[in-house]
Amino acid sequence: MRGNLWLYGSVIIVLFVFVSSRTPGRSINYQYTLKSGATSTKGKKNTNPRYNHVSSATSCDDMVLNHQNKKYKNLLQWIREIPGSYIGPVEILPSTRGGGFGVFTTKSVQTHEILFIIPREACISIDTVLADEGVGHLQYFRDILGTVVPRKVSVVLAGWIAKEWMLSSISLALNSGQSEKNKYLSFFFDYLQTLPWNSGDQEHILFWSDEEISSYFKGSFAEGDVLSLRAELEFGKDVIFPIVHRSIRKEAPPFFMPRADSSAFNKDADILNKTVTGVFVSLLSRAFQLEDTRHAADCESQVLIPLLDMLQHSNTPTIIYFMDSTNGDVQVRAIKQIDAGQELFNKYAEEENTHAYKFFNRYGFLPGRSPQSARELLQTKKSDIFH
Repeated sequence: MRGNLWLYGSVIIVLFVFVSSRTPGRSINYQYTLKSGATSTKGKKNTNPRYNHVSSATSCDDMVLNHQNKKYKNLLQWIREIPGSYIGPVEILPSTRGGGFGVFTTKSVQTHEILFIIPREACISIDTVLADEGVGHLQYFRDILGTVVPRKVSVVLAGWIAKEWMLSSISLALNSGQSEKNKYLSFFFDYLQTLPWNSGDQEHILFWSDEEISSYFKGSFAEGDVLSLRAELEFGKDVIFPIVHRSIRKEAPPFFMPRADSSAFNKDADILNKTVTGVFVSLLSRAFQLEDTRHAADCESQVLIPLLDMLQHSNTPTIIYFMDSTNGDVQVRAIKQIDAGQELFNKYAEEENTHAYKFFNRYGFLPGRSPQSARELLQTKKSDIFH
């Protein structure tokens, strides 16, 4: 692998700041056509970068919080600018469930009231990948979908998202004019920067070292599942690396110069490795599963749904969501009366029917436990993962 990926390596590090991602539900079904009185926005696609360094913060914690607040404001504004979207009485604030952020009401809402609508255009799915005419090696992705590659949908989505994030990082690293930056900035950039790109963003076993896995999980119920997920990640990397690298070189050729330096090669590989790992964490912890008749029966679909994937988990959720079978838009409603300032909750899975290690391996937390206590519980073998 050759190429000046180091041009945006420093930018990726800057963007990898703390942000929560212990979010989404695990299933979503097509139901009925949306018939609401909500006013949809009418605007153009967002093509302008909103990433800015925070210079007025008085402390490191303030800088992180200010950056997070701006990032989530950008996310909401990006959604509002997409035709068909609706952002109701909600805002993003630090969660009441420990580390990370969640979605809160800004006023009292009634049962069945619409909280927000996310257009299909704002979601990332296989359709998004196959509709991207700019993908330099789109046929490679199509070929993967036609094979029996394990978790092939995840592999294709991971490759495409990694490509989009890296091109955006290149864009931010450019010292050229605004129009040149926008040329490589992903339409999904304001959403992508809210995903978990390293262990500082989210606790997840795919970010852990082999030594940590052995130390914490040996002899547990989770050990086999953990090793299987990590093996799938490594397999995915082997498939994705050459495709993503070639696609980036084709889409942004001015910024790649052939280099034979082995240290440069290792640095490039390390950046791509971390990026793909972050994408797989996002898909495991945030992607919603759905049955989509537009795809082959053996091609289970996955979709990333901005904002909905930020709701924290509760076994007693306060929202319901469904996808419009005609246009793919996702509507979220309150299932009971909710007071102003209350955090909204989604149910990822039934706690009674899901072993604790399944929650931890996929979402990075143990139900009913604080994120900070997970490693201590694993270390002392007192977790439900061992009993």
